[in-house]
This record gives sequence, C-alpha cells and structure tokens, in this order.
Amino acid sequence: KRDPLEFPTIAGEMNFEGIDYSGLLLGDHHTNQKSLAELNKRASDAGVRNVLILIDIYDPLGAVSEDDRRKAVEKFRPWLNAAATLGCSGVRINAISDINLPANEQSRLVADGVTKLLELGKPMNLDVLIENHGEGVRCDGEWIASIVKQVGQPRCGSVPDFGNFQKDRKSGTFHDRYAGV
Repeated sequence: KRDPLEFPTIAGEMNFEGIDYSGLLLGDHHTNQKSLAELNKRASDAGVRNVLILIDIYDPLGAVSEDDRRKAVEKFRPWLNAAATLGCSGVRINAISDINLPANEQSRLVADGVTKLLELGKPMNLDVLIENHGEGVRCDGEWIASIVKQVGQPRCGSVPDFGNFQKDRKSGTFHDRYAGV
C-alpha cells in the first residue's frame, strides 16, 4: 500500500545498496517520465542504485506463433525504456510458453522470444534475466539453463528465486532447489 516512489527512500533508510523493482508494484510509473526522474532523484538522495525491474507480463515470450512472440516482446518496450531511464543493469522476466507443449519445444520458443527481447534491449545495454516463477517446467533450473544456453548471448542469464522451485502448487511438490540453483 506504499507509494512506489517511496521505495528508494525506504531502501536507503534500511541500508540497502540497490533496488530491484517489481513491475506490478511500480505500476504505471514505468511510463511516466516525471515519476522515473523522481525515482532517480530519490535513489540518488538515498544513496541506492536502481538495479533491476521484474516485468510481470503474462503474454508468453514463448508463444507458439512468430507473430504472437513479436507482439509479446513489443509489450516489454516501455519496461525496457523505464529500466534504461532508471540506470538499471537489466530486467527479470518469466519464461512462459504453452504448457501443453513438450518442455524442449517450450524452451525453444522462449529462447526465440528472449532473443528478440535482447535485440530490443541491446541499444540500452540491458541484461535479460530469466527467473523461476510460477510452477512446473517454468521453475525447473535445468530447463531455464537450457533456454540461456540456446540464446547463447552474454546479456542473457538467470536469477533464482530460492523459494520458487514449485513443480505443482496443489500437491506442494518442488524441484530440487539445490540442483535448480
């Protein structure tokens, strides 16, 4: 319920060195240049660095059709612009595809979408980090690593959410967290 513009000040008061924003919590501030300038000012005043933005967009970067992948990537553009304006090193994303497809086909499609996203972010020098969010294959570290390897670019990587290696939420089963990392 806090104003996202307060995040840098609060982080500074708590002696944090950097901020990893949640796109959901940042809300429409990501498209407002005045808000982004204020975030930069407050971060500077608080002595904290803007590091990453988690982009919680649920249009699949691994959509089945080429056109749908391009459309999904294009929805990231304002977020990439915000990350660059804030001086972030990159963004965190969710690796989403059609869960009815085999895992290797999903990873191929996601890798293609991530590659397109990296091209969009290239002039901004932004990293694209895949995070294990959701459940099932999307939380399997080996699967995420396979995407990073398929993309094969130095600005593509992964970032683990240590409590989010869920195979199935209903049954409460998890992938091996240590193997996932």
